[in-house]
Amino acid sequence: MKNVFVTGIGVISPLGISPEDHISALKNFISGIQDTSGNNNYFLDNYGIAADFNPKDFIEDKKALKIMSRQTILGCSAAVIAIKNAGLDKHKIEEELNDNAVIFGAGIWNGSIITMIDALKTSITSNGQIDYALLGNEGYRNLPPLWILPRLPNTTAGQISIQNKIKGLNYTVVNGPNNGIIAIGEAFINIKTGRCKRIISGGAEGTAYADLYSPLKKRGIVTDNVNDSVPFGLRSKGYLCGEGAAVVVIEDDNAVNRQVSIKAEIVGYNNCYIPDFNLQDIERISIIYETCIRETLNSAGVQTEQIGFVQASASGHPVLDRAEASAILQLFGHKVAVTSIHSLTGNLFAASGPTSLACAIFQMNNGFISPMGHDNNLFFKDEINYILNNAKITNTEYVLVNSFDFTGSACCILLKKY
Repeated sequence: MKNVFVTGIGVISPLGISPEDHISALKNFISGIQDTSGNNNYFLDNYGIAADFNPKDFIEDKKALKIMSRQTILGCSAAVIAIKNAGLDKHKIEEELNDNAVIFGAGIWNGSIITMIDALKTSITSNGQIDYALLGNEGYRNLPPLWILPRLPNTTAGQISIQNKIKGLNYTVVNGPNNGIIAIGEAFINIKTGRCKRIISGGAEGTAYADLYSPLKKRGIVTDNVNDSVPFGLRSKGYLCGEGAAVVVIEDDNAVNRQVSIKAEIVGYNNCYIPDFNLQDIERISIIYETCIRETLNSAGVQTEQIGFVQASASGHPVLDRAEASAILQLFGHKVAVTSIHSLTGNLFAASGPTSLACAIFQMNNGFISPMGHDNNLFFKDEINYILNNAKITNTEYVLVNSFDFTGSACCILLKKY
């Protein structure tokens, strides 16, 4: 079994682009959630907009931008940042054709019907219904020939390989909002078992669309009211939404031979799925989360008391957060610090887990635990060691990153300071 190291990190999130942007925001509790009520590009009142950046600064093939969705642009740009951060370039990658791979998590917003607006607007009947015969025979002609390409779930992974001349293993995880962090977990397994030497992995999420957001809001999963979204909040009503991308370069022991700056070691991973998630009660969900965490620690031979802090999944979903809080309490009690980044970024869906992981590494290597948003009404507030109001200075060896989503997917990754 190989050792697995994170050698490069690229994050484009509502907190910024550079590691310095994220470290400052995390340490000083600077939110990236913006009031978008007057912005015609965003129909939500409050939204985590990815930092203002120019994709042309990162993607050399300018023609490719024309066939990229927002998700793919974010993912490809973050990948370029991560590759550079790992001390690599395209020439180095090209020299090592068999050593490089891409495992990436697909975003969930690309399936919107709104992206078909040019075809739909000519296929609406006088009573407001879609004439599907007309749409199939004539309406589709209003779409550009390559319209479907950026909406395929594996386009981002494909474009990362194309733009960076990566010719090894390439596949996409398509499993819901946890896609990105599961992709990193699968990359960990591929490196550890010797199948690959270096993998570019992570997830990206583009702009939220109204037709996908609305049913999630009806189900109490999302909200655009900042007062209704507090991680671990007793009165919280759902996630705030956001867009972004987080990519890591993961390598085997060759990273040590390259004498590159190693950001962290990945030592444990576990993921599971809860069937019929919406039919399960909180107690049952909590037990499964607890098991997922415990098996992650066991896979690395690490005890609960060795964990410095938990980078929690909590994003404001009342059931998920209550179940996660209960699992943390059962395993760690008040001994381990707990925080979440989602009151600053919103939930970035496929990019959420990778962004949490990247931020956990930033905190671990810079000796602090970031505070999280709160309203004094948190699950087990007096029993769990939540980090509130101010960052906590600390020196920790192990950090647990949780990522639990509303489809029933549960994923944990254990990081070790290098």
